Amino acid sequence: MKLILENWQKYLGEDGQPQEEKVIAYHSSNTKLERFSIGYADKGSHSGDGLYFASIPEGTLRNKKNLYKVELTLIKGIRQLDSEPTPTRKDLIKKGYNYAYDFAYPILEEDENRDEDDWDEDDWGDPDDVEEYTVYRMLRDEDIKLLERTKLKN
Repeated sequence: MKLILENWQKYLGEDGQPQEEKVIAYHSSNTKLERFSIGYADKGSHSGDGLYFASIPEGTLRNKKNLYKVELTLIKGIRQLDSEPTPTRKDLIKKGYNYAYDFAYPILEEDENRDEDDWDEDDWGDPDDVEEYTVYRMLRDEDIKLLERTKLKN
């Protein structure tokens, strides 16, 4: 009976092992990269050390020279809220995570004459049509596969 249950759990993907998921994401940078390395991660980032990607190109930082399209391998993640203390990359890896994530809305261009809550329809279109996107904090470079680089016009 135990063998039947174990085989059934494996068949259903319930063998206790995290299921791997591949997602397309984007990153922008002024640096021309051949691959992503955790060594490039900003150790002093307020969001924690790691490499950051967005599920839509518009979610990446503006005024950069290159837009990268990547495939991320998501195995075990944890939601990381800005309102909570940021765990270190090392602590998350010890707990078996290979990424952290949160949800966001497109970045507004900074303008001294505008309230933070103003929406720039020229940049983003109708605010009712804009969906939230996911920001991924990747903890291991082996989970990031570079697919293509697009040179941006500045």
